[in-house]
Amino acid sequence: MAKNNAKKDVAPVESKKTKSARAIVGTVVSNKMDKTIVVQVMRMVKHPLYGKYLRHYSKMYVHDVDNQSKAGDVVKIKQTRPISKLKCWTLVEVVRRGEAGLESLEEETGN
Repeated sequence: MAKNNAKKDVAPVESKKTKSARAIVGTVVSNKMDKTIVVQVMRMVKHPLYGKYLRHYSKMYVHDVDNQSKAGDVVKIKQTRPISKLKCWTLVEVVRRGEAGLESLEEETGN
C-alpha cells in the first residue's frame, strides 16, 4: 500500500471575522457632564420559576462628542474601546427627541 504524499495547492482563506459592535437603544437620563451622557437601557428578563417577565435597568456612560443629546432623548449607542474608567460606549444617533424631558422618564420607570 502506497501512501499519497502529494501536497494539495490550497489558497489561504482570508475570512477574518470582524466583530460587529453591540448596538442598543436607550433613554438619556443625564447630560450634565461634558461629552458624556448617562443612558438607561431596559431589558425584559423571564423569571426562571414563575415565567413572568421582569424589567431590568442598566445605566451606561456614553461618549457624546458634540453634546447633542438631552435628557429624555431616545438614542442608539454602540460598544467601543474603553474611553475612561466607566465609558465604553459611544453615541451613534439620536433616534427620537424627548419632548417633556426627564419628567416623562420618571413616570415610565416609576421612580
